[in-house]
Amino acid sequence: MLNGLLASRITDNDSYAEPYGTWKDQIIQDKDEFMNTTRLAFKASHPKFIEYLEQHGLSESEINYVCLYAIGLRGKEVGEYMQLKRHNLVNNMSYQMANTTEFMMCLENAIIQNILKR
Repeated sequence: MLNGLLASRITDNDSYAEPYGTWKDQIIQDKDEFMNTTRLAFKASHPKFIEYLEQHGLSESEINYVCLYAIGLRGKEVGEYMQLKRHNLVNNMSYQMANTTEFMMCLENAIIQNILKR
């Protein structure tokens, strides 16, 4: 895939990147699989980040949502991807943290990025 993307860029020929586009679309359309693999990628690349979230009682599903923020999406973008309004996104998640306010603040991209750098 990477070679096709590079060849496409080098030659200005988009046909080299077509398999990547198809693959990317398939991955993104299967939201559960995309969110699970994103979480697993963070678990491998940033184990302390995932541990931090687990230590605060987040479920696997909740960590999946946080990982969407960690890849750089903002609340509105997460809501659009999940086809939820932001307030529904927050209300639909059953937070297990002792301090709900702390977790809601954690959802803000800057804080997640800060935790990720630890």
